[in-house]
Amino acid sequence: MNTDSPVLNAWEKPKISSPNYNMFNKNTRLILAASTLGLLSSGVDSKAAGVFSGITGDGTSWEDAGNWDDGIVPVSGAANTFNIFQNRTADFDADAWAAVTKSSVPATLGQYTGITRFFMGESTAGGNNGSHVMNFNPGAGAIMNVTASQSGGISTRPGKNGTLNVQSGSLLMGSSTFSIGNVATGAAANGAINVSGGELSFYRAPVTLGNSTAGAVGTGAITVSGGAFTTRTSLTLNSTGSFNVVGSNATQIGIGAAGTDGNGAWSQASGATLSMMIDTSVTKIFIEDGSIAGVGSAVFSAGSILDLGFVGAFANGDYTLMEFENGDIDNGVSNDNLLLNSADALAGWSYRIDNTGANGLLIATFVPEPSTALLSFSALGMLLLRRRR
Repeated sequence: MNTDSPVLNAWEKPKISSPNYNMFNKNTRLILAASTLGLLSSGVDSKAAGVFSGITGDGTSWEDAGNWDDGIVPVSGAANTFNIFQNRTADFDADAWAAVTKSSVPATLGQYTGITRFFMGESTAGGNNGSHVMNFNPGAGAIMNVTASQSGGISTRPGKNGTLNVQSGSLLMGSSTFSIGNVATGAAANGAINVSGGELSFYRAPVTLGNSTAGAVGTGAITVSGGAFTTRTSLTLNSTGSFNVVGSNATQIGIGAAGTDGNGAWSQASGATLSMMIDTSVTKIFIEDGSIAGVGSAVFSAGSILDLGFVGAFANGDYTLMEFENGDIDNGVSNDNLLLNSADALAGWSYRIDNTGANGLLIATFVPEPSTALLSFSALGMLLLRRRR
């Protein structure tokens, strides 16, 4: 494996191994280069650049100049950052992608340079609290690379509730660290990323969800129901963090997969939740071994939570939820740090850690309790009786 340092310069092409990224010479890419230390614009000036206020435009379209406070749609190469004003939703769709690429000047290797971190959906501390939503849906083949040497995040200040929905295209995030809902005190701050299609890849940053301070007001959640989700290094679930997988439509959930020299690491704190909802199966979380031996890990702290269920009809059987390449999953000395949701246990769920092979496995088993099965058969009998009538 590549033994280069995992630290990249802001200008360096990231080493992504995903199918979409390897189409580098075949697709137009918009590179969003970081130019400021702050996450987003620092004020709510009525004529501030990069403020999506949606006042005179259609209220949602990125490419509509009327939605921007200064009447100017940011283009690739702009020095400003992006700030959604109060309770607004910004749609970056195929029309927005066409507008940005049309107005941009290609840089080397067919790349584009552009706006700083316009996905974060929050401002600095102040009166711009509220719920901010960014829908990334530019269509297949659109690949956007947000390069940054500073930290990034969603809902990292009190009163900021941000949501990023990745629905199509590829969004490659290159900040040095990335946190969601990492707020200890003050007004509630709930951050969420939902991946239902396309690709979201944190190709440089360790990712942190929630906060572990007692009484923390921030929550951070990632939900994957389709597409692909990858990180280059670690994913940490603090006490108010959750990672949710819905069904088997996602093509990849890879921790440490975004590159050839990263080491995957999963860390789940007390109170943090891993939720896995099964349809006919479920897309497992794969923690990849990297180029540095012994750096990867999969650790469940005492009191971490496992939530299990079905999104369709239930089916008896075993379901592999997580696999740690070339390593053992650490579930404590007594192998019971991870706590199964009590309602799930009553319904017939159980889990086990299997470290007997080369790769550690987290496996869930569903065998319904007699009362659960009886209720299901009763419901089926009532349905058949109604049909006969």
